[in-house]
Amino acid sequence: MTNLETKQSREEFIRHIEEHMKQASRKLLKINSRDEIMTVLGESFKELLKCDFVGIGLNLNGYLRLHYLSGDIDIEKIFPYPTDKVNPILYERSIKSDDNYLDPDSVLIQYFKKSGIDSWFTVPIAEDHSDLGIIIVGYYDTRPFFNEMRELFKELGAYAAIAMKMIQRNESSQRQILYFAQASHQLMMQNSIEDLLEKVVTLSGRESRSHYTGVYLLDQAHEALLLQKPTFGYVTLDDYIPLSKGNLLKDYLPRVEQIGYSQITIPLVINEQMVGAMVCEKPAEQIFSGKDFELLQTYANYFSAMYENLSLRRQEKIRRQELEELFNLQNNLIKSSLEQTDIDKMNQLLGEFVERDIIVFDQFLNPYSKYLQKDSSLELDVLMKEIKNYKLKHVHLASEFRISVQDTEMVFRRIEGDREALGFIAYSENKVNLNKETFNLAISMALNIYATFFMKYKIERDALNQLKNSFVGTLFSGKPHEELNQIITYASYFNFDIDSSYDVGLLAIEDVVPHSDDLVVRRIARNTVMNELIYHLSKFDSKLVTAIYKGRIVLLKAIQGEEPGIYWQKLFRTIRKAVNPQIGLWIGIGGQVLELKDYRDRYDKAKHVLNVIQRTGHEPNFASYDELGSYVILNELNQIDETKLFVKSQLGKLWDASIDSSMDLFETLRVYLNNHCSVKASADELFLHRSTMNYRLEKIKEILEIELDDNKHQFNLLLAYHLFDLFGEKLFE
Repeated sequence: MTNLETKQSREEFIRHIEEHMKQASRKLLKINSRDEIMTVLGESFKELLKCDFVGIGLNLNGYLRLHYLSGDIDIEKIFPYPTDKVNPILYERSIKSDDNYLDPDSVLIQYFKKSGIDSWFTVPIAEDHSDLGIIIVGYYDTRPFFNEMRELFKELGAYAAIAMKMIQRNESSQRQILYFAQASHQLMMQNSIEDLLEKVVTLSGRESRSHYTGVYLLDQAHEALLLQKPTFGYVTLDDYIPLSKGNLLKDYLPRVEQIGYSQITIPLVINEQMVGAMVCEKPAEQIFSGKDFELLQTYANYFSAMYENLSLRRQEKIRRQELEELFNLQNNLIKSSLEQTDIDKMNQLLGEFVERDIIVFDQFLNPYSKYLQKDSSLELDVLMKEIKNYKLKHVHLASEFRISVQDTEMVFRRIEGDREALGFIAYSENKVNLNKETFNLAISMALNIYATFFMKYKIERDALNQLKNSFVGTLFSGKPHEELNQIITYASYFNFDIDSSYDVGLLAIEDVVPHSDDLVVRRIARNTVMNELIYHLSKFDSKLVTAIYKGRIVLLKAIQGEEPGIYWQKLFRTIRKAVNPQIGLWIGIGGQVLELKDYRDRYDKAKHVLNVIQRTGHEPNFASYDELGSYVILNELNQIDETKLFVKSQLGKLWDASIDSSMDLFETLRVYLNNHCSVKASADELFLHRSTMNYRLEKIKEILEIELDDNKHQFNLLLAYHLFDLFGEKLFE
């Protein structure tokens, strides 16, 4: 049998049971004898389920006593059983043999084992905390029990309890009992909350001879009571009753559970939580009796139970609809992704489903595509300003973060692939009708599909970067003429004119996460910053050729009318503003290329410039080879012993004297030499009196034992200072 046939057979069996239970329920509520109720119950189970035995125990005088037995079994020997020792769960729900709710050592379980009962279930005869008894049904062989049967049997047990309570209360009129039975059945048969409400208020009002009857329910936020339509008669109270925290129901509605007055209020309770109230009023000079109270309370309890069931059914229906819509959304997004549809269409599909503004950003939080609802108040320009401020405060973007824009809070979720950010989805955090779980599923699903979409572009970008890397490597090989055909092929991809003259620059960044031991994390973080820099460089100059080569960004700028120095200044200021200020940036310019063979030389010069400005703390953080002069040559010196001896011989004594003195004579001499040995200019720069400056110069002469006016000494001292700038304090160790 197929799964579909099995499912249909099961549903058909459940419907058969349900119809049988309804017939039995109607029959029970027409019976005026407890023994007859037991017989009807027992025969119903025997006829319907073809069981091996049915036993019914009732609570009387502190014991659970066997009042009905059908089948060849000696279960009567475990009765009577003390009521206070019966497991309470047997009165709360229908128990199956495979539920494991009862202790294996319990009397019932032990009896089943000894008697060879393989499958069994129990049904409580209970209603409104009245535990009247238990029905026990069993088989000697294995039988499957469906969970759907549990509630049906429990409901039948509740009807039996109601019928027995009616008998116990000695209702004065058989007509009233029959009418109540019919009314109860009518309540059970309602398929909508509106129909249930109409039946409840009509039956309650008519049976209690009320002037009016109405039902109030709490609103979704539990901030007010709302009068439901229809009502029985005209309710004179307000339709909308606002609630205050800490107040009781009696502060808003009349005579809560009080008899002897012309008005009465019955709370509506589900799982010990109040969901509303039923209010009734009789004509003048008439009062609600205890009998009226019991009647109204019964109807109120029925309404609460049926209202809960109908609410759950409605929620389940809405849930199924949402899941179907979610499945359709998934199919549409996948289809759009595979067909290379404009991402705007994907955003629209997602935005309409979740009923929110949706904005997709690239990995650098630059807007890529957006969908805004018709009534959206989001201003994209304001959002971008807030994003820029956020990026300035956070070097690393979390996988989820929030940014507030005016009265709207935007939630950002990272689109991930291969352990790095491919982009971000941002959505407005506003209240919608969509179920929270369904919303989270929709966003998670969209993140995966968008990741696939973005991954295609990442693969294309990585392939292009690889081509650029090979191209640049060939240019800088030192033998470009030998690979001219390959260079021409590469150049065609990037609109690179090999006959034009270019300035060669190198852009270096500091380690973004220097304290991380995870090399992959460090590589991803570094690549992310480099890719962001390339993005802003292309925005600044679309004709600038950029490539990541040996951990740095190569910059090839075609020589045009603009002064190169001004161009590089503008470029550096632009990218400095674009990325987080905590990330160090340096640019070294190697100079202009006139022929293909010059590329290697200009690249080497740009590397030398970077080494110098990074070691010396050169300000600003960019410079050209021609600007640095002797520093570039000195950078080529190795830190051999001769270099160390030279610097120590020229400045060692002055270094030691400055460490032990409050006067920084080491820096004083540097300023003096940089100002071409002008006492006045040096004193002004150091904010010293001229006589103080002369005093310091005399001390320097005594320490170094040289004449500072001697050109040869000045040259040696300047050379020593340049070497110190390059190699640092370790020269004096």
